[in-house]
Amino acid sequence: MAAVAEAATFERRVASREVRRRRFLIAVADNSLIIVVAIAFLLPFVFMLATALMTNSQALGPNLWPSPFRWRNFVDIFHQAPLLRWTLNTAIYSGLATLGLLLSSIPVAYALSRLRWRGREAVFLLVMIALMMPPQVSVVPIYVMWAKMPIIGN
Repeated sequence: MAAVAEAATFERRVASREVRRRRFLIAVADNSLIIVVAIAFLLPFVFMLATALMTNSQALGPNLWPSPFRWRNFVDIFHQAPLLRWTLNTAIYSGLATLGLLLSSIPVAYALSRLRWRGREAVFLLVMIALMMPPQVSVVPIYVMWAKMPIIGN
C-alpha cells in the first residue's frame, strides 16, 4: 500500500503560454477596474480636503485647488463655533439612543424568540413592519412627541 502511495505522485501541469497570457490580461483588467473604482471613491474626500484648505473667495470661485493652502481654517473653526461641545452633545445623544435601543430591543427579542404566548406572531409582524418602515414616515410624529415634552427649547 505504501508503494502505491509513493508511485502516485502528482505532477503539476504547466499552463500553456496562451492560457498564462489570458490569465495575466484578466488580472490586469480586474486590477485596473479596482483602481478606477478606488479613485472614484477617493475623489470626494480629496475635494473636501482641498475645499477645507481654501479661503472663502477661492471656495466660492472656479478654483479646484487651493492656492495658497490656508491651514488656519482648522484653527479658526474651533474659535468660531463650539465644535467640541457639539461633538460631546452628539456622543451623549448617540450613546443614550444606543442604550435605549438595547434596553428595549433585547427583552422584545427574547420574548419573541424563546417564549410561547398567544399573539406572538401578530406582535412579531408589528415589529417587522416597524423595522421595514422608512424613517421619513416617523420623523414628524417623533418630533411632535419630543416637542410636547418640556425638554425641547431649553
